[in-house]
Amino acid sequence: MGKLSFLIAVGAALMSQAIWAADNAPLAPPVATTSAVIDDYFGTKVADPYRWMEDRHGVEFLAWAKGENDYTRALLEALPNRNILLKRIEQLDGGSTLVRNVQTAAGVVVYEKRGPEDNVFKLYLRKGPGGTESLLLDPNEGMAPGKHGAIDYIQLSPEGSHVAIGISEGGSEESVVRIVETRSGKALPDRIDRTEYGSPSWLPDGRSFFYNRFTTVSPGSPETAKYLNSKAYRHALGEDPDQDRVILAVDLAPEVRITPVDSPFVFTSPGSHYALGIINHGSAPEVTLYIKPLQEATLGKAARAPWRKIADVEDAVAKATLHGDDIYLLSHKNASRYKILRLSALNPDLRKAVEAVGQSSVVIQDLGVAKDALYVKVLDAGVQKIRRLDYRTKKQTDLSHSLAGGISELATSPRAAGVLFPVVTWVQPQRWYSFDPSAGEPKDASLAPPSKLDTSDFEFEEVRTKAHDGTDIPLSLIHKRGLPRDGERPT
Repeated sequence: MGKLSFLIAVGAALMSQAIWAADNAPLAPPVATTSAVIDDYFGTKVADPYRWMEDRHGVEFLAWAKGENDYTRALLEALPNRNILLKRIEQLDGGSTLVRNVQTAAGVVVYEKRGPEDNVFKLYLRKGPGGTESLLLDPNEGMAPGKHGAIDYIQLSPEGSHVAIGISEGGSEESVVRIVETRSGKALPDRIDRTEYGSPSWLPDGRSFFYNRFTTVSPGSPETAKYLNSKAYRHALGEDPDQDRVILAVDLAPEVRITPVDSPFVFTSPGSHYALGIINHGSAPEVTLYIKPLQEATLGKAARAPWRKIADVEDAVAKATLHGDDIYLLSHKNASRYKILRLSALNPDLRKAVEAVGQSSVVIQDLGVAKDALYVKVLDAGVQKIRRLDYRTKKQTDLSHSLAGGISELATSPRAAGVLFPVVTWVQPQRWYSFDPSAGEPKDASLAPPSKLDTSDFEFEEVRTKAHDGTDIPLSLIHKRGLPRDGERPT
């Protein structure tokens, strides 16, 4: 990781020195034409001369983009020593296997993995972290010649019997949901398009799920129209998705306010009899949150029980999850570093919420619900760590001070104790670890082979130093192992 970052920085420096020395490069990039487009906003005229670029498939835009690419490639290819640098980067970058989106349920573990020779992530399965690995799905299978597929998201069913997978062509993120049986590896005939933000959430039966779907856009509409008026649906395996029941949408339930630019989702959790209605408001982290008994939530407009609002934008809730009859909320209201609130789903009054994890010197970034505890990802002076909040004792502990660095995700299940998580450090490529509270210490989860990169000559330390005004400044020191500390050595 450290070597690669350093080499990229060196490459940038070489580029800046040689950018004008590329003899074979075009003399100049293509000139983008302008158009006389002026909007009048209540008397204020605003020019938008490049609006024609919004048509990303237009002939003029594609020709301009190709010209830009040709100009850029010519400059890059002419850089001195570029090929030497590129080969070294490929050597370092190709030595590791990456794993992401690990999910576990009923002893089944699924995850996406990309090996050194792979161009895309593929979906794999194990029976337990230490079980034999098998390929469950290659997104390139079934693609037209010259096309490739990409996995956008996955969701394992609560009994581990099915996986809902969002797959898009060419990395377009225009996902189509597909379903695969974990036991047989068989792909079911279900296909649900327009699911760029699908976010499937399985019901307890393991044969139906909630999801978000874009609306059908009429011919001639602007490309951005597809993001308006999306809906949350319930799909049962084997049924026609165009006949799926609408659960949340604009003007569907009078007690739920959804605007055309909002995105509604329905979230469930194994072992809980409730469903959360989550309304996302664009890129803002704050959501509007509702709750309803799960059985009623499946009925959509036919439901008798209304949705009950838990929190709105002003309550600054960025994430919500269920654990039985408890709701855990990640909120930054009056807590710039975030806090975790707990309240009862039986009486979800935010005024009666208790602080499960209060604000402190660390930034709370994420939480995962397991059977034994709440697992929390925190950022401490630029370093990510995992903390454990025991449900019974309310005691908070760090899993291991040695397993700190870059932690991209948590994998927990309300029906299983412990957590799975990856760690990347300045000198160690990604490794996944599993923590079982009965074992006491995290251990290597063996989800990927060890990296071929030898970084044993390097070490790092996380220290703190004082600024001139006395402020405590975190500092990462990365250097050759055993380097003398005499003030004359590079780090």
